[in-house]
Amino acid sequence: MKIDFYSSSFCPRCGVAGYALNKLKARYPGLELNTVPMPRHMRSAWKEGVRFIPALKIGDEILWGLFLTPKQVTRFVKKHLDRARKRIETP
Repeated sequence: MKIDFYSSSFCPRCGVAGYALNKLKARYPGLELNTVPMPRHMRSAWKEGVRFIPALKIGDEILWGLFLTPKQVTRFVKKHLDRARKRIETP
């Protein structure tokens, strides 16, 4: 499953979300983490619906917030992992 992570290296809040994502990636090796540096990709991020950092995008759904807690990040990723698992199990 691909996760787009919109962030900036100068954003401490992004560091917290990135740490949580890296822990999840270690636990679920099938996760593909694509880090999108916002200062370089502002226009394309805006077109994707990203209005604030840190932001995570999986499929068409975006999670963003002033401060994304590790719990919020984990819940968002696990929700999409569960959906993907159900699609595979349902014939």
